[in-house]
Amino acid sequence: MKNKKGKKLVVLGAMAALLTLIGVSGSQTYAKYVESTEVHSEQATVAKWGLVIHATDSNLFAKEYEKHSSSETAVVKNAGKSIIKTTGSSSVLAPGATGSVEFSVSGSAEVAAMIYFTTQAGNDDIYIGDYHPLVWTLSCGSTEIISGSLSHVMNGLNTYEKYYYPNGDIADSTFTLSYVWAFESAHDAEDTLLGKIAAADTDDKKNALAAGKAYNLNLSINLWLTVEQVLAETGHPDRP
Repeated sequence: MKNKKGKKLVVLGAMAALLTLIGVSGSQTYAKYVESTEVHSEQATVAKWGLVIHATDSNLFAKEYEKHSSSETAVVKNAGKSIIKTTGSSSVLAPGATGSVEFSVSGSAEVAAMIYFTTQAGNDDIYIGDYHPLVWTLSCGSTEIISGSLSHVMNGLNTYEKYYYPNGDIADSTFTLSYVWAFESAHDAEDTLLGKIAAADTDDKKNALAAGKAYNLNLSINLWLTVEQVLAETGHPDRP
């Protein structure tokens, strides 16, 4: 009986010690180091893009032309007539004709931009053999950019660029495309032949007059002006 009583006392003492440890652990508070500081806070908004392309009503071609009073050059779309198309809906061209069209870029932007031209398929000049009667000129303000035949001007425009600085001055961004078919030149024979081919009423007659020379009587222009955001002063990612 004594041994059993002693074992009970040992067990009870162990349980009391365990409960004491649990009580101490339950009332203990743990701590750690914590520091929190705002390291960045700001706001931003979308940069402004206010650059706009404008194109004036075209005075490039017409059905009727006025002979200028002070020269031998016909001017598009005025009252007194020196060239008049008799049939069809398209405009007409002849020696002495001249015309122009303006397009410009205005506004401002908070980003850098590049102004450039692209030419699409469908630019066809008037010619017979190696002779191209129309002389084309593209100018920016009072500065001539390029001049020559239509194909020469269009090819040259594929490398033209004008850089716009962020919040910069968009002045001198008015472009003029013009042409002239000289009235007095050393090519009266070629001019006359083009007119005769135009008057012929069959392809056989036209080809006979051309006498094996390649020719084209129908002119068309397809020119695009683009303003594109860029990250550098040269080159632009989306140009064809």
